[in-house]
Amino acid sequence: MSARSAREQATDLRPTDEDDADRQSGSSPPNPPARIRRPQARCSEGGSGPIRQYLYVEQLAELTPWTAGRIRNMICDGTFREGTHYFRPNGPGSRPIFSWRALVDFIEGANPPEVRIEVAPVEVIDEDTRKARALLS
Repeated sequence: MSARSAREQATDLRPTDEDDADRQSGSSPPNPPARIRRPQARCSEGGSGPIRQYLYVEQLAELTPWTAGRIRNMICDGTFREGTHYFRPNGPGSRPIFSWRALVDFIEGANPPEVRIEVAPVEVIDEDTRKARALLS
């Protein structure tokens, strides 16, 4: 086996007369296999097609500024509400599926999240009741 120079190897990469004849006749060598791409949800404004109506966490993370972890945290802390923003059609513990329409409304502020402040019940005791309890104890 003889060692070939870099120049000799480079000439192997140059087009040959055969390649020129193929180009002129319209035939070309077969294309290399295309990369398999995972289908992605596309944004309707900048994308080349309509957006999916329902998205998984990973697909939603591609379309919003939130990471998949942040989206899961927003589920846990109650920012996203089940039945409004996301659904679990296969029951509890299944993958959440988000409604794009509900999330657009959420992002644009159409349906602000409910703020609930729970207050512990307070018993109001007047002075007479306090004296009576002190005597009974």
